[in-house]
Amino acid sequence: MYTLSVNVGSSSMKFAVFARDEKVLLRGVLDGMKRVNVVVHLQYGNKKRTYDVRGPIRLAKAFQLLRSALTEAGIDQAEVSSVGHRVVHGGKFGHAVKITPAVLRELKKYIPLAPLHQGQDIEAIRTAQKVFPEAQHIAVFDTSFFTHLPEKAKYYALPRAIMKKYQLRRAGFHGPSHQHAAQYAAQKLGRPLRKLNLISIHLGSGCSMTAIQHGKPVDTSMGFTPLEGLVMSTRSGDIDPGLMLFLLRQGWNVSMIDRLLHTQSGWYGLSGFVDFRDVLKASGYPVPNWKLPHKVNTQQKAECRATVDTVLYRLTKYLGAYWAVLGEVDAVICTGAMGAKNVWFRKALKSSSPLFHHAKWLAVESDEELLIARAVHTTVK
Repeated sequence: MYTLSVNVGSSSMKFAVFARDEKVLLRGVLDGMKRVNVVVHLQYGNKKRTYDVRGPIRLAKAFQLLRSALTEAGIDQAEVSSVGHRVVHGGKFGHAVKITPAVLRELKKYIPLAPLHQGQDIEAIRTAQKVFPEAQHIAVFDTSFFTHLPEKAKYYALPRAIMKKYQLRRAGFHGPSHQHAAQYAAQKLGRPLRKLNLISIHLGSGCSMTAIQHGKPVDTSMGFTPLEGLVMSTRSGDIDPGLMLFLLRQGWNVSMIDRLLHTQSGWYGLSGFVDFRDVLKASGYPVPNWKLPHKVNTQQKAECRATVDTVLYRLTKYLGAYWAVLGEVDAVICTGAMGAKNVWFRKALKSSSPLFHHAKWLAVESDEELLIARAVHTTVK
């Protein structure tokens, strides 16, 4: 009996099927689900296959493609006994849980805190429950890795009574990615994780950075919501809260500001491109095997270059701050689609400060699906 891991991101869906001994039977990625051409990558046995699908595609279609991939890989759908779902915000849940109607009702409460993810995570769960009605479904949370952040990093400088009343704290996100990056670094360096100081950088449509001291996260860039921190695809990252108060006084309402911060900002707001590979390509920087959706003029190229500078600058500031927090850094690990696959961007970040040359730099394709499967196996015992 097999475990299926489903990892729905803001612009992609990854899935993998694992045997009980963690042998991978199938991996799949639906890349660029919001683009006109969605690229599907499949890997099973000794075979790799890539093909295009007309997009954008919704989750119902995504699960149709997943079922087709199972058939292609020779996996009987009935053999999938458990399905692990990445859910961005766990709220009161500090670890993976079996999904029940009561759990889903609780998770719905957090949709306003992670509007780009939480609603579609719940939609993916409900879709999968229809496709795999006999399987056990387990929710695995981005926030679990950060449950025990130190108090000095967890809380804001707000009145304690207000924070307690509304449960205001820094939750952290991309937990499975950062956890896998740390485990990979320990294996690569040949040292126990508990003896390492690491900085992991998840760079995809969503971006975050985590300082890991002796195997435990001690700070992370995302906060109460995934808006805090680095510049992202359509999310602003750090911003002066007074700016939002200013817009409210200019007649903006909460819904308008919500859309501004979540869907109209980030490198998209600065450059007009949602995919950072487009931003790099339009800037004239190397992005192997990537084509722009349209030609750019001189002004657009300059705007894209300025956008790359802004993204790098914010990364440099956070990386320097976490370096200071840790004192010594054994390795910086870059993961996510942008962090693992673009050599030029990693070198540009490493070169942004002389300080950053005093540690090993590692790149790893995140295997959140494996960590999801492990959490499932622990939960269904």
